[in-house]
Amino acid sequence: MYTEGLFRPDPQWYGILRPLPIGTVSAVIDLGAHAGLFSLLARFLHPTAKVLAIEPHAETFNLLRENVNGLQIVAIRAAFGNGNLFALSGPKWRRDHCTNYREAIKESDAATVVPSHGLRKFLAILGDPPLSSTFWKIDVEGAEVIYISGDDDSVSILADSLGFVMDIHFEGMQQWELWKERLHATHSLECWHKGCCCTIAAKRDQSRAIKMHVWKPERVYEEVLVKQSATPSDFDHCLPWLTYESIIWLLLHTQPSDTIFEWGGGASTLFFRRRGHQVTTVEHNAGWAKIAGVDPVWKRSSGYVGALDRPYDVVLVDGRRRDECFVRAIPFVRKCLVLDDSDRPENARLESLVPVGWTTLHLGTKARCNPKRSGKTIDSRTSIFLPPSAKMDGQGRTP
Repeated sequence: MYTEGLFRPDPQWYGILRPLPIGTVSAVIDLGAHAGLFSLLARFLHPTAKVLAIEPHAETFNLLRENVNGLQIVAIRAAFGNGNLFALSGPKWRRDHCTNYREAIKESDAATVVPSHGLRKFLAILGDPPLSSTFWKIDVEGAEVIYISGDDDSVSILADSLGFVMDIHFEGMQQWELWKERLHATHSLECWHKGCCCTIAAKRDQSRAIKMHVWKPERVYEEVLVKQSATPSDFDHCLPWLTYESIIWLLLHTQPSDTIFEWGGGASTLFFRRRGHQVTTVEHNAGWAKIAGVDPVWKRSSGYVGALDRPYDVVLVDGRRRDECFVRAIPFVRKCLVLDDSDRPENARLESLVPVGWTTLHLGTKARCNPKRSGKTIDSRTSIFLPPSAKMDGQGRTP
């Protein structure tokens, strides 16, 4: 799975969709899906919703199709536009940066030509779900200004929808003012602004709040230090501090009904609970324990390692006394045992303690680090160990 550049550091992409209650979203349409992160999050945050992922770039689309295979996500290679044929207008190899598609001309590379559709066509592909429960993610490299802002039907569709998050690639402040004027009476609105670009998020609710931020990728991690004044809401946008590949693996291979036990809680606790998991957390740090909503457990007490006393589907070792916790977990794992920072010298030797017949997966190398390091990615590794009883299907997913 291709993950470099897949997890955007800015939280608005998934932070707006995540708080919506399960059952309130009937459809998610991901325009400019790239390799599929937002579509995957939508599938697991809202398991009853229909999900449509649109991506025009051939190489990236192949990655998208591989990533969402078997997950009831409709993936279509197409562009967002006016219904005419579109073609790539930039370098063909750029899958980790913007790839611009515009109307095809005689000189266009025929291999890059794809159909384009407007918002109403994409709704029709999903069977015309109610707009009041449809959510959009739009990242179409400038086409949002050309084919949405200047089209009354497209503006009306988004205005009548449950919500959207949209990347604006130029005329950022003008677009922000346009959407504020159009939606301030029915939606809460947020804007992350940087230069001529911005990201606009809109959600239909009663608060009708309007917030403006200066775009800064690491702001969540720089501003929210682990201290007594931090609250769970400070971590609404945070991913678990695991490697990106391991987060995707866990999304693909676990179900919301799976139980999770973790040594070391915080952002991961809130992330898994939001997905619907029953999570049991043991945490020694008072600040993190407050975030996780549990009482701190002294790391040297017998109750720290001994807190795990029955089987769980997933056991995550990401706290103190990892060698003891790792050994303790082995007989209690049903589906997978997760060891974070497995590349550290003191943790690397633990792999030798895994019983014969278990499967080992080393997933890395990029991860979010802690607030003391400004939230920037670091090289790290998360290892996942599967007992023989965790049968894998043909897609490599646990049943």
